[in-house]
Amino acid sequence: MKAIVIFGDPHNYCKHGFKSSKDLNISDLNGDYPHGMLALELEDGALAGQNWKYRYSAVYEVDEKEVDEYDNSFVKKEKGYRYTQEIFSIAFRSYLK
Repeated sequence: MKAIVIFGDPHNYCKHGFKSSKDLNISDLNGDYPHGMLALELEDGALAGQNWKYRYSAVYEVDEKEVDEYDNSFVKKEKGYRYTQEIFSIAFRSYLK
């Protein structure tokens, strides 16, 4: 493995060396650059000189019924709302041009 690609908040991950996927020429399969798609080269220059396409893993294809069943195995907590959820939602739906 020569690089890591994640989705997250740049405010959190860039301080750990992650960069915008656009700066490393990694787009999604549509050729777009999601705001929260970040990459970290584990070897300097590992991604240089090429255009890369990120393909979502099948691990993200989940059965919502199974998720609910799993969640129900935990002690119930009151659901709440934090403004940071909206910030993340906006960022996740944003693209770089």
